[in-house]
Amino acid sequence: MLINRIWQPVPGAQQAEIYPFIRKPDVLSSNAFLIRTPEAILLIDPGAIREQAVALHEIITGLIREKPRPVLVYLTHCHIDHSLLAAEFGPLKDLADIHAVVHEAGAKALRASDRRLTLAELYGRPYPHFQLDIRDFNASAKFAGKGTGEICTERILPCHQLPLGGGDVLDAYHTPGHSPDSVCLRIGRLLFIGDLLNATVPMVAGIMGWNQAHFLQSVDDVIRLIDDCQIDACLPGHGDEMTGSAVTAVLQGLRNEAAGLESVLETDESRLLDTAAYALELLEEAQAVFSMIAGRLYYLSSCLEELGEPEAAARYIHLMPEDRIDSYLSEFYQLIESWRRGERLDLEFVYKVLGIVQKLQRSFDPEKLTGVIHGSLLKRAAGLMTDFIEAMRGKDRQDHFHQTDLVMFLKKLVREWKTSLHADTSILDAAHDHVLFLEVLAARIGYLPLFDDVEIRCRASVAPANVTLDREHFGDALTCLLEVMAGAGARKIELRIKPGTKEVRLLVIADGRHDEILQDARQWRPLLRKFARSGGLLRRKATGTGVVYQIIFPRVHASL
Repeated sequence: MLINRIWQPVPGAQQAEIYPFIRKPDVLSSNAFLIRTPEAILLIDPGAIREQAVALHEIITGLIREKPRPVLVYLTHCHIDHSLLAAEFGPLKDLADIHAVVHEAGAKALRASDRRLTLAELYGRPYPHFQLDIRDFNASAKFAGKGTGEICTERILPCHQLPLGGGDVLDAYHTPGHSPDSVCLRIGRLLFIGDLLNATVPMVAGIMGWNQAHFLQSVDDVIRLIDDCQIDACLPGHGDEMTGSAVTAVLQGLRNEAAGLESVLETDESRLLDTAAYALELLEEAQAVFSMIAGRLYYLSSCLEELGEPEAAARYIHLMPEDRIDSYLSEFYQLIESWRRGERLDLEFVYKVLGIVQKLQRSFDPEKLTGVIHGSLLKRAAGLMTDFIEAMRGKDRQDHFHQTDLVMFLKKLVREWKTSLHADTSILDAAHDHVLFLEVLAARIGYLPLFDDVEIRCRASVAPANVTLDREHFGDALTCLLEVMAGAGARKIELRIKPGTKEVRLLVIADGRHDEILQDARQWRPLLRKFARSGGLLRRKATGTGVVYQIIFPRVHASL
């Protein structure tokens, strides 16, 4: 294993030495790597953090004064987190011959200060004029300029070779997919792989220049390269050194993951904004749902305490790590508030949200609460996290939709809402076994039917009303709508299905006027999103007797 921030031999090289500058992984800046040989100095991916650039500049200046030689700034790709501070090394022109070496697609973006291809747009900043001379290459031509390398097609993959002196050679392989200009660089048995391992990360898959087919080919190429060149270690653009075998295993998994990414949403500024709005909705709903679960566990625990069962009371109160979840929600709230105060909305913000959601997902185990808390509530809590992560992935969700008879589905859903897990007779049946009795009793106390004090009627014609919907998301969306209505005081709610020739309308009607229901946009927007994800269109219509909510689906006519 290489040691961070000291000079050491490059594995498998003759005289080349490496100085790794590996930082804690984030989206702000890449790692950087210095290579020195008797005849050249290489800087791979200077990054975007000024302190990093200053430290590297000092080291390179010392090397040049020790022995003058050319400096080559290699970019594994042109994204801003890898390339921004290349300009910091411009003043070295007074001391040495220095230029940047970039694949031609990246060179074009840098020369034009292209905010989209460099991802500067997603970081909410301009891309400055690139001050270094750029020498570019492609898959079939030599580097632009004299003596900067040559094509070698006799290797495992076509590559550009650059003699470094002392018997060492740099090979540059074009490995597009994450970006059009992505390359991997090899010296000896060391391979620099840029952001190859991050290409399928939510919202990275979908950035400008991302290409699924190219990425799948690059994965196969790099797996073959690692094997045939007996690569000992791989250095990614973000994160720690990995063995060649470990990277091969990761790439094999990424190949399977990428196979399902043939159509993903483009990651642009509007998608960032939509994700931020979704995050706000998620926070508010997560606070409400986890509070409901915690409240039921507290109620169950207090009942068991009163019944003289302190051990059982303590066991149930700790089924959900409430303190940990509260701390993550607090972290989430502070992040959202920083955005509300006007702090920059960029990829860093989005990935901080994703990190918190993933921590919440790991902390909440619905299996431990099964049989104690109503299954609908558990599904809703778990679904909050999975839905957000799925939305960030931007995948086509058509496989979630199925033709459904809305009449039969609603009747089944109402039965689930009203079902208690254990009847009173089952408590008596378990009286002979104290442990079993406590389990059944706890389930009877904690597993409260949804809408226990609300009368829900479903009115529909006998004929099927076939629609195409995402059943799970529709059930969750309708549950949320009825919870809001019940919270506003509705004690009778009617579900009325009205099939039409081209569409099917589900009318949700509460007793009394309750005109204040869903007047708050913070309640209305999440429901619009939920019903849209299920395949329905939510509308609110004022009538002489109050407000009627309509969920509209295109009608599917059964084929003969």
